[in-house]
Amino acid sequence: MSTKQEQKREIEISKTLSFLRHEAKSNNLKMNSDGFVCLKDLLKRKEFTGVTLTDIQRIVKNCPKQRFTLIQMGISNNSNSSEEQTKESD
Repeated sequence: MSTKQEQKREIEISKTLSFLRHEAKSNNLKMNSDGFVCLKDLLKRKEFTGVTLTDIQRIVKNCPKQRFTLIQMGISNNSNSSEEQTKESD
């Protein structure tokens, strides 16, 4: 079970993720035609300082309303590593 501090942090991250639905374009986040943004680009933003892939995976998995989806999108041309993308579900 998470501590209250961990729960509060997860809620804050979840709320910050929710800005994707209406604010991705106005915040210069590239969204693909399916509504996903590159997680690597998202985590570079100051709002996500200190947030890790593990944090995002936990939030996506534990969201009671299943608001978010995380998918793997193949290999990056620049680094030979997989890119993960996330979006807020309707």
